[in-house]
Amino acid sequence: MSNHNKYELNLNLKNKSVNVLIEEKCIKNLRLKVLPTCEVRMSVPLGVKKDEVEKFISSKKQWLEKNIKIFENLQPYANKASITNGSSVRILGREYNIWVKSSQEEKIEACDLKLHLYSRNITDKIKLTTQYEKFYKKEAIKFFEERLSYFYPIIKKHKIKEPSVKIRKMRTRWGTCNRSKHYITLNYYLFKASKFCIDYVILHELSHFLYPKHNKDFYDFISIHMPDWKERKKQLDCEMSKMIL
Repeated sequence: MSNHNKYELNLNLKNKSVNVLIEEKCIKNLRLKVLPTCEVRMSVPLGVKKDEVEKFISSKKQWLEKNIKIFENLQPYANKASITNGSSVRILGREYNIWVKSSQEEKIEACDLKLHLYSRNITDKIKLTTQYEKFYKKEAIKFFEERLSYFYPIIKKHKIKEPSVKIRKMRTRWGTCNRSKHYITLNYYLFKASKFCIDYVILHELSHFLYPKHNKDFYDFISIHMPDWKERKKQLDCEMSKMIL
C-alpha cells in the first residue's frame, strides 16, 4: 500500500449501508469521524493492514449509528440565507429577524435581534441577498480580527508577528493556518457560531504557528490558555450541521 493511499470500505448498519473513506496519514492512532453531511471518514497510520481497519470499523458500529442519527435529526440552516421581509438569519449564535425597508440609502443596521435592511430594491431577492452577504462578510472579518488581536499576545511573546485573517466557505473545516504566508483562514459560516466557539477556533489556529502538528505539545498549549476547549469544540461540532450543508 502506497503512502497516503485512499480507498473505501462498505459497512452495513441497522437501517442503512454506508461507505467509509479511508486515508493513510503520518499519524500514530486510528481516527474515525462522522461529518455533518453523514459521510464517514477514517484516518489510519501508514502500513496498517486492511483487515485491521475493517475490524476497527466493525467495533464502532454502535458509535457510528448514534452519531449519524444525531446529524440526520438536526435541521440545518440553509447555506444561503433567504433574505426577505420576515425571514431570519443567524449571527454570533443568535437569530435575527429581517426587516426590509425602502430607502434611497442602502445599509443594514442591527438592533434588538432585528436586522433592518434598507434598499432601493425591496422586491429584488438577488440584490437583497447580495447586500446582506456583503454586510455579513464585512462584519465577520471585523469580528474575527478583533478576536485574533485579543488572543495574539499569547504567541507574541514567542516573537511571532500577528497574522492576517481571510475567510472562505469550507465544508469540513472551521479554520486553517498557513504558516509560510502567515495568515489564517476562517470558515465563512463560523460567524454564525457563538463567540464562545469562535474563540476556540482562533486560538486553535494561532497555536499552529508554534506547533504545526496536532500532537501532545499542541493540545497542552491550548489547555493552558483555554482549559474548557473540549467543551467549546463539542458545542461547535454539534452546531456544525446547522450551519453548513
